[in-house]
Amino acid sequence: MLAALGVVISLFLLQYAYWLYLIRQGNITLQQEQQVSLAASQYQKAVEWTPPLVGRIPGLREPLRQALLKQAQLFYLQEKLDQGLEFFQVLPSQYSFLENDWEYHLWYGNTLFLRGIFQKDPQALVNDLQGALREYQTALELNPASWDARFNYEFIKQALVSEGKEGAQRLELLLEEKARDRRRQEKLPPEKIG
Repeated sequence: MLAALGVVISLFLLQYAYWLYLIRQGNITLQQEQQVSLAASQYQKAVEWTPPLVGRIPGLREPLRQALLKQAQLFYLQEKLDQGLEFFQVLPSQYSFLENDWEYHLWYGNTLFLRGIFQKDPQALVNDLQGALREYQTALELNPASWDARFNYEFIKQALVSEGKEGAQRLELLLEEKARDRRRQEKLPPEKIG
């Protein structure tokens, strides 16, 4: 009986070590090699190889949290916005701990925001901006010190509250600023983006 338990624990530890290796490879690929597509596939493989129960054990799940959030960020960086939003919508049902994670809500808001500014339909733009605003508000409730969430929340709130010509001008400035940010971020290493 003791030998069987030792074998099970050994197998778990081997899978856990391999899983951590996969996550580390994704980090290296993203940070040093700056290969976004390859890093995305490495994070996906790491998530698929997640050992059983890791998501339920707080002390062991931090690497899983990081891999999931990196995957979400990569959808954003690659502008795979519909895929990213599907990913965000499914995550809490699979990993309930993310419901209380401020970074999850920040990146969900960022993805909604980015999709919104690409919308041609003004109502779709407003709907995505309102969704982003809700996500930023949740991120701020979970982490009031998040400068990114606060800035994005206040900026979108101001743009949505303004009416008429002034509101349209603010949204136009928002779109122009986002285009400048995208050009500037293309020159930054991935760890500096966000």
